[in-house]
Amino acid sequence: MSRTRITLAALLLAAAGAVSVASPALAAVHCPKPGTVVMSDESYVRFLMADPEEQQLILTNPEYAKAWTGCLPPDRVEPNMWGPGYVCLPEGAVQ
Repeated sequence: MSRTRITLAALLLAAAGAVSVASPALAAVHCPKPGTVVMSDESYVRFLMADPEEQQLILTNPEYAKAWTGCLPPDRVEPNMWGPGYVCLPEGAVQ
């Protein structure tokens, strides 16, 4: 009985040690650096096709980036005339 307990305790300690060593490494992999912009593959292709001024807005203005991410072509992003921020307008729509 004693040998079984010692073996079980050794296995539990080894498993706990493996988890405690791997956890910080796993957490670091999924944490982007400050200033990192995360976007889908489709959004990245749209970002590359945007003009340089719009790319700068996407990277530096979180409100614009949020509206742009949810706005698929041929819709467009414009400043909100009725409040703060930006809005996505469907093709042909006017504020």
